[in-house]
Amino acid sequence: MAARGDVGAGGAAQHSTAHQTTSGPPLGTPSTAPATAHLYVDPDVAISESLRKGRDVLCFKCWQGNKSCALPGKGPGDVVGNPAMYPELMATGNWRAVFSDMWEGEKLRVWDRTYRTHQHAFQSAKFLAVGLNDVADRFTVTSGDPIGQSPAQKARRSGNTAVKLTDEQWAVWETARPRMKDEIYAAKFKVGTRAAHTLVATRDALLLNGGEKKIVCVRLMQRRDTLVATLDTASTEPDVAPSTLRTKQIPPADQ
Repeated sequence: MAARGDVGAGGAAQHSTAHQTTSGPPLGTPSTAPATAHLYVDPDVAISESLRKGRDVLCFKCWQGNKSCALPGKGPGDVVGNPAMYPELMATGNWRAVFSDMWEGEKLRVWDRTYRTHQHAFQSAKFLAVGLNDVADRFTVTSGDPIGQSPAQKARRSGNTAVKLTDEQWAVWETARPRMKDEIYAAKFKVGTRAAHTLVATRDALLLNGGEKKIVCVRLMQRRDTLVATLDTASTEPDVAPSTLRTKQIPPADQ
């Protein structure tokens, strides 16, 4: 049978320059995400107003050595009217890297398994979807397998070489992939995580993956809307302080 490979989304470089800022307005204006799961944008054409709907644009492609791109509005592809609207992001030098599937700042737990990165979970998902649990478990932190402890780039390569899926298995994976990607996003951007705080801190900006092809991050914005709704609900409880939920500062990169 023919066999095929697969890769996840590209990564983003990390930076650690901190900046002092003033306070901004309350977090959490829901976004209006485009209907398509992946909307490609020509990088040589300005983002249209019909797509922006008056929103700022934040891109995650950040190149090593370009420290100014840590600031909202200073990254390649950014369109930001007032950077002071993003005090939590401005106070954290590597916030863009959080949205990369290669980010190693927090482990994530999904399907009763713990993974070092989003990319590890994504590669594992392919094998879980087709019942190859032994192979899938190699990507977990607790497996004892070098793949589970490896950097995200190696996990992506290992996902293409550990076992080649047949055409039949690939079809099963293609069907399961949207649901399993949603589950990975929910696990990574879980309430209380640094990743979730960073995502909510982007407010209602249009989020773009600024790699070779600019991609509107619809799934990411939908997850942000879910988080905002969750925080809004929690803030009405008597034992929860809204200011803590809505303005908690993102921990520095070295914590």
